[in-house]
Amino acid sequence: MVIDLEKGLILNVIIYPFMVLALLLSPLYLQGDGLLANLSSSFFGGLTGFGLFLLIYIASRGGMGEGDIKMAGFIGLVCGFPNIFVAIFCRHSARRAGSSRADAFQANAARVRLSPSDLFWLWVR
Repeated sequence: MVIDLEKGLILNVIIYPFMVLALLLSPLYLQGDGLLANLSSSFFGGLTGFGLFLLIYIASRGGMGEGDIKMAGFIGLVCGFPNIFVAIFCRHSARRAGSSRADAFQANAARVRLSPSDLFWLWVR
């Protein structure tokens, strides 16, 4: 994810194959009650992450990039449902604690940007 940290880009040629790979390999690493349960958990996790961040993208009117939506979908595919919510919470907690490596790059940015998880937690509060 060096491209994302330095340039702010998540390339489609990189993220889409990994999304397919995460979905196909989900029966091997997710702890469910069988093949169909793992595939559906991965699919709905990806759908939830993608959908949630798509809503934030629409509500923020460009305050977040489209790559963030795709990355949330990928994380949902890897984590599965309902673990996508845990992943979002952990990302938010790490950012609040200042332990995110991305903070160093964003601190040098000329403009202030809220991450998708910041927008989500501001909305929840």
